[in-house]
Amino acid sequence: FRLIPIEDFEDKRETVEQDLTFVGMCGIYDPPREAVPDSIRIAHGAGIIVHMVTGDHASTALSIAKQIGIIKDPHTQSHLVMTASQFDKLSDEDLKQMDHLPLVIARCTPESKVKLVKALHARKRTVAMTGDGTNDAAAIKVADVGIAMGVGGSGVTKEA
Repeated sequence: FRLIPIEDFEDKRETVEQDLTFVGMCGIYDPPREAVPDSIRIAHGAGIIVHMVTGDHASTALSIAKQIGIIKDPHTQSHLVMTASQFDKLSDEDLKQMDHLPLVIARCTPESKVKLVKALHARKRTVAMTGDGTNDAAAIKVADVGIAMGVGGSGVTKEA
């Protein structure tokens, strides 16, 4: 913790993360909804491939994907988990050459979500995209089926 006068603030990690005093730590656990693992299992049974795009850290995303059944064996499926920065570096040709697109993309940006939808379209897949925030709107708009989630979802997403 350190107070930084606004006029001295620089948005540079090297500068901001200096001379700090550790004052504590807080852990937050946001578990998947109870019905999600069954929903994923039913989708898989119907031949639907479920991809998870999330803002979570890669290790958090992998943990959740294992809990809900998107990733069954992280040792043999680790190549199906990427960060958005890794995914975004792939060219269209790179994506075409991949046997399988990633099932989990962590630290996802709106652009990464759109890129995944377009990559699935390039494989002649029908894509349904769910989301509840402004960052989901562009991907929902380019998907074949767009699903704005929840009562509290962003108006921008609902309009997409």
